[in-house]
Amino acid sequence: MKPSDKLARLAEAELPALLDHVIIADGDGFRVFGKYTIKKDTSGHVVEVNTGWSGTFGTARSALAWCIADKNNQLNLAREIYQLDLNATRLRNDIQCRLGIARKTSGRFLETVETKVSRRQEQSQAVENELSKCINSTKYWQLRGFINETARIGSTPSNRTGLKSI
Repeated sequence: MKPSDKLARLAEAELPALLDHVIIADGDGFRVFGKYTIKKDTSGHVVEVNTGWSGTFGTARSALAWCIADKNNQLNLAREIYQLDLNATRLRNDIQCRLGIARKTSGRFLETVETKVSRRQEQSQAVENELSKCINSTKYWQLRGFINETARIGSTPSNRTGLKSI
């Protein structure tokens, strides 16, 4: 048997088991952990779950973070990501709309619109900061899942006998 045949057989045997742990680019979207599908839409990034649930996110980053939180059963974190992303998208759209109005007006009305836009920009920045914190939390959960796969070989503080840990 040729080495390429061995590799092909090994891949056929192992790939189905790995699908639950990988993120695969799929045309205009992603297949995530064999359970989620993220596709770009006119309204944002749509996440579809094999169970039938679907939701729309403003960014692919938020959509992927939601998938990671859901996969790791961090349901409160997933819910918070979803809500913060909705608020961030709403505020971004509101700011763009008000800026469009401001460009077409002048005088006192312009000052009023600019004041409202600056307040919305502050709110948007605060929401974006909270969303970034949540996304960083999902990075932790994702990396935590890889602990066993990335363990270093060698002596560790918990393994003082000098035996190599795997």
